[in-house]
Amino acid sequence: MTVQQMIDVHAHVYPAGCFTEVIKSRPDFKLVDNPRGQSLLYRGSHVMSLPMDQDNLPKRLASMDEAGIGMAILSVGALNIGWAGSGDAAAARFVNDGLAAVCRQYPTRFRFVAVLPCTKQNEMAQELDRALAWAPPA
Repeated sequence: MTVQQMIDVHAHVYPAGCFTEVIKSRPDFKLVDNPRGQSLLYRGSHVMSLPMDQDNLPKRLASMDEAGIGMAILSVGALNIGWAGSGDAAAARFVNDGLAAVCRQYPTRFRFVAVLPCTKQNEMAQELDRALAWAPPA
């Protein structure tokens, strides 16, 4: 009998520093602490949350094991790389490098959806090629 592996296709991990990287040139955004982690504010209004322990990979793996999930496809959820403005290519590289690092640490458990810059077509294509070149071990 073959055991099928369950895959979570909607899992978020925010690499350390990615929020700061995306909003560093945007004084209208602010990252503030809250009891459950951090909140990203835009002109004082809540935009999204960065949950506490979201990057605790051993805890996540234990939770995945308990739920029978063999692999998770990671993304940064609602974090909009476009908020970085003309710095979107550098922000995309930063985020993708962080997600790839998680995948390299646990190559049989994680894959990721790359983020792409949107302001210049050539930078979008370059980052897509760079992300696609990342090949997890078999």
